[in-house]
Amino acid sequence: MKKKLYILFSLILFSINFNVQAHDFYAVNSDGDTIYYKITSSTFTYTVEVTFSNQSGSITDYVGEINIPSIVTHNDTTYSVNSIGTFSFSFCPLVSSVIIPNSVQYIRNYSFTNCFALTFVSIGDSVLSIGNSAFDSCINLDSLKFYASTPPTLGYNTFRAVDNSIPIYVPCNTVSQYLTNGYGSYFSNIYGTLQRETYIDASICPGETYTLNGFNVDSTGIYTLNLQTTNGCDSIVTLNLTYNHTSTDIIASICQGDIYNLYGFFADSTGIYTDTLQTINGCDSIVTLNLTVNPMPLIPTSLNLSIFQDHLFLTWQGNGDYYKVYRNDNYLASVLSTNFIDYDVVEGENYCYKIEALSNNCESEFCQEVCQVFSGLNYIGNNNLSVILYPNPTNDKVTLEVEGLTKDAKVIVYDINGREIKQYNLNAGQKELEIDVNGLAKGVYNVRIVNDNISLTRKLIVR
Repeated sequence: MKKKLYILFSLILFSINFNVQAHDFYAVNSDGDTIYYKITSSTFTYTVEVTFSNQSGSITDYVGEINIPSIVTHNDTTYSVNSIGTFSFSFCPLVSSVIIPNSVQYIRNYSFTNCFALTFVSIGDSVLSIGNSAFDSCINLDSLKFYASTPPTLGYNTFRAVDNSIPIYVPCNTVSQYLTNGYGSYFSNIYGTLQRETYIDASICPGETYTLNGFNVDSTGIYTLNLQTTNGCDSIVTLNLTYNHTSTDIIASICQGDIYNLYGFFADSTGIYTDTLQTINGCDSIVTLNLTVNPMPLIPTSLNLSIFQDHLFLTWQGNGDYYKVYRNDNYLASVLSTNFIDYDVVEGENYCYKIEALSNNCESEFCQEVCQVFSGLNYIGNNNLSVILYPNPTNDKVTLEVEGLTKDAKVIVYDINGREIKQYNLNAGQKELEIDVNGLAKGVYNVRIVNDNISLTRKLIVR
């Protein structure tokens, strides 16, 4: 009966505090976990505490291993994570382990209550206090690790119902302090563990042996040693050793007329070159360069510009893999063929075009520029055709209203580069056609009505 009343009391406390603990923002940590925060100081020194999301009426957002960062940035402000908030992880049935960083000073009341799947918690070295029932009923905890040399103060029922035989790891030579500061009343197995873990990245030259920090190794690999420190605590040292190779192969290419000048080379023709380099750790390294010189594509020739009723048509000759089209010195489009249709033209405007060819990442020079004033025929055959496009601009749907269409036609939507985006059928006598532009990128498009007798274009702006 007492256990049922205690759980009911916890749920009542949870419901009372739930709205108080609403998060101010959330951020994703380096492991891809979303963690929720409540701002506790919006002025220097800018602090937050970990809390939970109450958007769905539950606090089961946290899952698996949670690695809490020491700092978090929101709206261009960097906050220090200095506390674990009340009820922040309580009743989260899917949290298996939590790493609390050195920036945290306070673990609030009920913060991990009834986390039944929680098996391991690492508590940073700055924690000053752990609140009432913070780990109450975490019945599957199998180890705890504390980094604080001064034991954090404990609240009421902090570790209630946690197995008292699980191992508790504390800093070297602090076991007696933890035993006399309340931890001995909860746990029977408190151990002084390693003082620190050291990681070393090093490299050696051929024929050398790495003999520092107690190691004696001569090949690439990751090595670990347990060292005895002066205070009697073991310290783990991990060495990541790299064996520097004596040769490096480089495969590169340049365009005809260019020079390859990296790694001490100065080459402008296809071939295999070698050089000897001194690396930063004193090892000589032979570098082999396999260089290919790609021929430059020919400058496009015979650029021709033709005027049609509602567009300009460009043709040229060349041997490029593809071509870039420029209009009035601005890049317009890239095409694989040796022709391009420009529908984005206005009556009476002068347009100047030039083309460059590209092949194997090499670009030719521009061809001779050709200019033309667009003077479309602006006729609609023998049809007395009236066309209205509305609303224009639009971001959803547009209606094409047609009067006087006597023969079936196609309605084609082109982007500014002349690429077909959509096509519709328009029947003779049909007065309206709905065109869906939802999802199209913002910009200018051309809507063209065409059959054997008609070729009429209207501009459409999508915003």
